[in-house]
Amino acid sequence: MKIRNLFLLITLAIFSANINYAQSKDIISLKTDSDFDIRKTSAKYFGNPDLWPYILRYNKIKSLDEIKPGSTLLIPQKQVTTLLTSHNKAKDALQRAIVIGAKVLAIEKFSEAEESYSKALRHKESFEYDLSIQSALEAIRLAEEAYRQTKEIRDKTIDAIVSYKKGILQKRFVNALSWQSAELYENLRENDMARTLALSFARITFNDLSQIKLNENSLAVIQRSRIDPLTNKTTSQVKLEKGDAYASLLNSPKKKFDLDIPGVKTEINSKYFWVEKNPDDTKLANYN
Repeated sequence: MKIRNLFLLITLAIFSANINYAQSKDIISLKTDSDFDIRKTSAKYFGNPDLWPYILRYNKIKSLDEIKPGSTLLIPQKQVTTLLTSHNKAKDALQRAIVIGAKVLAIEKFSEAEESYSKALRHKESFEYDLSIQSALEAIRLAEEAYRQTKEIRDKTIDAIVSYKKGILQKRFVNALSWQSAELYENLRENDMARTLALSFARITFNDLSQIKLNENSLAVIQRSRIDPLTNKTTSQVKLEKGDAYASLLNSPKKKFDLDIPGVKTEINSKYFWVEKNPDDTKLANYN
């Protein structure tokens, strides 16, 4: 029994020592002297002299005058290092998502990632470092999800693709007799028709990343979506049969987008174009 108790005591001692060692790596205990410089201390342990106010906040000190020679300060080195690392990773993840086209193809998820990163920055400014780390990690997760979503769309894109839908979106192939449900990320080819029902919305993205958003009770025909392999010039054309549509275009000399409206001659010279077609009238707006 004595041997067993001795073994238990040794085990507990080792476990306790490991805990203390981990704590000593995470939080550094520092005793100040007459030459103490808080900015140099911040630079040494945080890599940034301007983060010195967090030392005061962490130690619940309101003023530098409270720090006297012989005072003991706790330096949360690991926490601050984790904060800076997570912020840098969040910025990198957002940039990767931007490069692949997530601001266009995964706008909802990318916007959530940007908002999480903004929260991380706000928490950092108010020295709420734990909350800042959580928000930065959430921004990384959302940005990576937006990246994967965008990559999936781009890998599947042939002519056009359903990049967003809410409610019911239906499609009909040329010469087909009935409508079929159109799912998210599904391809739409030339001469395919797409329609939204009541309280339904959809966004269709073309291979040049131009988009058309169909509001409820709208019907459009994908007339043309081509890439000229010699000139690398893209041409997209959509015919709006009825309803309310909003086009977001990435205009460049190599990209041409036309919105065909029966009875109306249109020429789009801006990046944003809105049209509402009713049986009796048509409303247009061209935004620069």
